[in-house]
Amino acid sequence: MIVLPGSRTVAKALGRVNCGVARQTIRKASGEWGYRTTQSQWSLSEKIAVNFMYFSLFSWLLYRGYHDFSHHVVASKDYPKASSYTDAELGIPPDDEELVEEE
Repeated sequence: MIVLPGSRTVAKALGRVNCGVARQTIRKASGEWGYRTTQSQWSLSEKIAVNFMYFSLFSWLLYRGYHDFSHHVVASKDYPKASSYTDAELGIPPDDEELVEEE
């Protein structure tokens, strides 16, 4: 530490009293501030309306997801078996027909 005449340190001369110590800065922002509290600017009627909309949305989604599960995720109709189709229906030529190669 450098000592100036008159027993003043350089830090005190420059105005830095707590030199080397972390100081808490003051936040200069607009709006309300509270420690571990919510500073809501919403009225009670707005909060009730928003909560009602959230409830309506998620209840509708859960209800539709539960009751339409079989229609959207699980097939609700029986598909025919592939072995029930004939070769003609599938467009497969008979075995005794010779293939004509294009040149």
